Amino acid sequence: MNFAQIKLAGLLAGISTLCAISALIFVRHTDNALENGNLYIAEEVYTDIAEIQISTPRGQVTLLPEGHLWQVKEADYYYADFNLIHNLLNSLKIARITNKQEATPNLISELSLLTSGDENSQASSLSIKDSKGRVVEHILLGASTPDKEATFAMRPTDKSIYTINQYIHFPQELISWVQQPITAIEENNIQQLRLNNNQYKRKDKGYPFQTLQGKDLTPSDFAQILQIFQYFPFEKVISAQNFDDTLYPNRTDIKLTEFNGLIRNIEILTDNNVYWLKQTFSTTPLPTRRTNDYIKNNSFLYDGWYFQISPIEGRRLFTYANG
Repeated sequence: MNFAQIKLAGLLAGISTLCAISALIFVRHTDNALENGNLYIAEEVYTDIAEIQISTPRGQVTLLPEGHLWQVKEADYYYADFNLIHNLLNSLKIARITNKQEATPNLISELSLLTSGDENSQASSLSIKDSKGRVVEHILLGASTPDKEATFAMRPTDKSIYTINQYIHFPQELISWVQQPITAIEENNIQQLRLNNNQYKRKDKGYPFQTLQGKDLTPSDFAQILQIFQYFPFEKVISAQNFDDTLYPNRTDIKLTEFNGLIRNIEILTDNNVYWLKQTFSTTPLPTRRTNDYIKNNSFLYDGWYFQISPIEGRRLFTYANG
């Protein structure tokens, strides 16, 4: 073989090698490109969900479907926050892949995807089971992008980290998963207030309360009481069947009557600076239609439940009612 032939053979070999490398690069790029834009979680996963279990570095929550609502197992099966669950499921359903990269140990740590078995765990784990008890999806969610527009995710059995185009994060405290608050009443909506044996009423919104029975309260007293009910959260919830009310012998009754005819009957139980609240609904003789609809649609959130409230607010209400 002369020099020209050797040179030609080398050139052809070089071209062949270059073509092979280019083909590999093209195939890998094409594979990634084919995944980009795809849903991260297959649509079939949502056709039969019996349980969603979420574990964060701070704790675990188990969500169970109940009709068109969800319950929180760890909160004695009380109802999960409607908007929170809606937004979570919607974000998961529409999450699409925007990037894929190899899951190296350094990158896993950098993107907060260390699992619960690691000392420096930062990842949140989301597991979905179907009605047969099978795990149909299990993903780890780590850090979000600086602009909060995307989240880094991976599956424990996968070798890849995906960037998905949704900001997915979870509450760290159990109580943040449940439907809150106990009451959210605008001050002007309250027409009548009964604190144990003390009764107060006003003739219209914006007017001062007049004492019907019992001790007089100052405008400042009324302002503090009504402020509690403007947004009254709770710290823990227990179903009535699991609550022993004999442990809390000290009690007082509060009744809030709104101008629309809704009556909130509230009982507060206490012992050793621990306060629990029970609430039921009733109406005045001529409630509005909207009030009847409100009771029909919301009474299940209160009937049969006891709510532990802040000692500060519990003590304040007890003082006004019995002091």
